This record gives sequence, C-alpha cells and structure tokens, in this order.
Amino acid sequence: MTESRDPFNTAPDDGQSSPNRGQEPNVRPEPNQPAAANPSQAPLPRSERAKTAPPPVENRAPVPERTTVGSRPPKPSRPDAEPSTAEADYLVDEVQRDEDELGPLGSPSQRSSDQHQGRTVEPDVEQVGLTGLASRASRSWNQFWFGPIESSFNFSLLRTGLGITAFVWLATFIPDLTTFFGSNGLDPVPFYQTSRIGIFRWLKADIFLWIGLIVGLVASALMVWGRYVKIAGPVLAVLVASFMGENRLLWNAGDEVLRTFTLFFGFFCLLTPSYVLDTSITKASKLNVALPEGRNWLFRLIQIQMTIIYVVTFLAKIPGDMWRNGTATMTLFRLESMERFYVPDFLESNFLLGNLFTWATLLLEALLPIMLWNRRLRPFAVAAGVIFHLMIAWSISIGLFSWVMVIGYIPFLSPTFRENVNAILGRIQQMRS
Repeated sequence: MTESRDPFNTAPDDGQSSPNRGQEPNVRPEPNQPAAANPSQAPLPRSERAKTAPPPVENRAPVPERTTVGSRPPKPSRPDAEPSTAEADYLVDEVQRDEDELGPLGSPSQRSSDQHQGRTVEPDVEQVGLTGLASRASRSWNQFWFGPIESSFNFSLLRTGLGITAFVWLATFIPDLTTFFGSNGLDPVPFYQTSRIGIFRWLKADIFLWIGLIVGLVASALMVWGRYVKIAGPVLAVLVASFMGENRLLWNAGDEVLRTFTLFFGFFCLLTPSYVLDTSITKASKLNVALPEGRNWLFRLIQIQMTIIYVVTFLAKIPGDMWRNGTATMTLFRLESMERFYVPDFLESNFLLGNLFTWATLLLEALLPIMLWNRRLRPFAVAAGVIFHLMIAWSISIGLFSWVMVIGYIPFLSPTFRENVNAILGRIQQMRS
C-alpha cells in the first residue's frame, strides 16, 4: 500500500523516517468548534483527509483571517514582494466600495490608483465625450469674451480714435447749437422712446445745452489724452446719446455707429480699472503689452457690430434696381449736393466703370463679414475695408461715417500691428538709403 504524504507537513523530506510516521496523530478539535458529540461528527482520519486535500504547495504559509474593510492591510516583508492574500482582499473590497459610492468611473484618485496598480478602467465614452465637449465649449466661450486684451497699443488707438471723432462731432454743433437743439430750434419737442438715454429731456433750458457741449468736449479731450478715462468715457457716452435724442432730423448712419461705440466704451470704463484705461498711446507705442485686467468683450462687441452692419447693408441693397443693374455708384457720383471732393467726370458717365464699382461694392460687403473672422484673410479684409471707406470719405459727404467705420476696424488688428508697421517703415527707410 502506497504511503500518502501529509500535505500539511511543511518540513522537508530528507529521506529519514519520522518517529510518528505511519501512526495516527492525536486529533484535536478546532479552537472555535465544540467537541464532537458523537463518532459521526468526529474529524476524519489522516488517510481520508489525504484524498480530499488540495495539491501540496511547497513552503505554503498559513492563510490569515480576512482583513475587514477600512483596516490597513499588513505591509509586505519586502518592497518588491507581491501582495499577500490579505492585501489582495483589502484592495478588492476597497475598489468595490469606491464603485458603489462613485459609480463606474470612480474618482480621479481612484482611477490613478487603478492605473498605478495595473488595472484597466474603461470609462463611459459617452459621458466623457459630453463632459469634454462642454468643458471645451465653456473655455472657448470665456476666452472669446473675457480673455485679456492682447495689445495695449490697439486699445489706446481705439480710445484715442473715439475721443478725436467725438470731439470733432461735438465741435460741429458750436455754430448752430440752439438752432439744432434749442427750445425754438428745428425739433423743439423731440420724441423720446421709453428706453432712450437723454439728460436734456429733463434739463430743458438752453444753458444746459452749452454746459453739456463743454463737458462733452472736455471728456473727449481726456480720452485722447488718456487721463481720467474712467469718468470721461461714461460721461461722453451719455452726452452723445443725449444730443442725438434732442433732434431726429440731423443724423445719418455714422452718428448711429458713433453712439453705439461710445456706449460700448462707456460701459467698459465702468467695469475696468483706471490704470488700464489711462494707458497713453505714446507709452503704448513704446511698450506694447497685453492688458490682463482689460477684458476682450469690448473688442468683441465692436467686431460683432461691424459684422452686423455689413450684413444688413448688403441685404438692404440687393432688392434695389440700381444696385442690381450696376448704376448705383454712377447715380451717387452725379449728386452734387453730396460731393465732398473732386470726382472725375468719367466715373459719372462710364457704364463699365459704374458697373464695376457698383458690383464690387456689393461683393465686398458680402465678403467682409466672412473674411474679418478668418485669421488668414483678416489682414486683407481690414485693408480692403479701410480703403473702401476712405474712398467714400473722399467722394461723398456723409458726415463722420467713414471715419467711425475705420475706427471699427481697430479691434480686428493683430496684436503685433505696431511692430509690423515699424518693420515695414524700417524696410522702406533702408530702401531709400
């Protein structure tokens, strides 16, 4: 009969007979079990246990009791040792607990722990995709509206341009102030809409018109100078809107755009620190830096306003017969009452050039809203738009419309516009020398 080896005997077999070999050991009950009440409940003899015992394992350590969840597992004896059964049970319980509390994705710390321990975590692709898309959209939205103004020179140029234009606009009222806005003037009972801004609807005496005019000239001069802009900007915006509310017969598109831009700038002054607003153009031309406290929403509003102007203008011109048959510019050049400077006679009589100018105007107004928002095409769009409005300013007398529209292109300029201009001027000077 073949002798069965005790699987629970961990001592090495050196070939010598043990004193107890072949004898039945004294069987003792387990510590936590009561003694057997009858022979049928007594432990099996060694020969029977050998048939049901697991395969022998060399140097197998006794299995400790399972560690409860939340208690620290025992540390391995060596740093590079594999985790024991207690450690493995602890980790399994910990992962299960975190999944129950946090869901299938787990917390970021749990996912990093899983990756560190070599376990693969399959995220919810749909949830991650939607979350990432929303996060990117939120960052893009905040950067578009509330990112910093990237060029102090461009901001100073915009502020100075608005100040100069507003100063000239107000100065043109001096000869006919009471005629235009007085109580016995062209529009003695102006119609104010409910939301219309205007201080002269309550200050009706003519003396307040002169006070408002002087204050507006001082405010626009401060904007050009770059001092006390936080006060000058809102004051100028209110006065421009107030004068426009006093007379409904004088204004053209340029006046409307000027009022819109000054209102944008006035609200921007209320929400921006003074040291950002008071940056002089001479200082900014020497040191062109970003303005972290100057938010970009002022530039964005002007950019959107410029885009809307061209879209609405194009849609308004398309139904006109003269714009479609190509004679609109010829007719406009023949109006002597609107002629500002000399226009050659052949532009008034040459149908080929008339058609060219008319359809080129429509094409430019249709393409500018698209080209201005494309980084590569933007420099060409700005150059084409500025030249287009300078030609209008030369040939047609429509107030300050062209100059206000040129100011509207400043937010579209590159942050390195000043450096680029200086480089071009340097090259021209080198070519001359």
